[in-house]
Amino acid sequence: MPGADFQPIDMALLLASLAAKAADIETTKKALASGGSEFNPFMRGKPSNKDLNIAGMLAAAVQIGAAVNLPKKQRRPFLAGMLAMETALAHQNTKGRQHKNFADAMKRPVAAGLIAALLGHVLLGDDGPMLTVSSGKVPAIKLEMKF
Repeated sequence: MPGADFQPIDMALLLASLAAKAADIETTKKALASGGSEFNPFMRGKPSNKDLNIAGMLAAAVQIGAAVNLPKKQRRPFLAGMLAMETALAHQNTKGRQHKNFADAMKRPVAAGLIAALLGHVLLGDDGPMLTVSSGKVPAIKLEMKF
């Protein structure tokens, strides 16, 4: 059954990525109200708040569907990448930087998403590094890697 192996970390990543998506939508609205432009090819120019809300809800539904149907090994990197990309988009919307085109506007957010996806694979997967806390004479954190 898809999504049957959802664990608290999966739900936390999903909810955080959806919150970042909402922040992206809200900061996009503010940027547009301040004279900015939308470069998403599906929403070119000056989309209405209603159009932005609908697009955000559709994108969130696709993201939820993907997260529920992906196996854990792909789900966590996907959600970590989405979280980073949406956070970077929301942050970028607050800077007022003018972009030349869609590719220019997406460079940094996509790079952040790819880095986070890689880290999500390494740090959040079952076969990635494991952090354990040991308490002997001196408390310590031990990093182990499964190969």
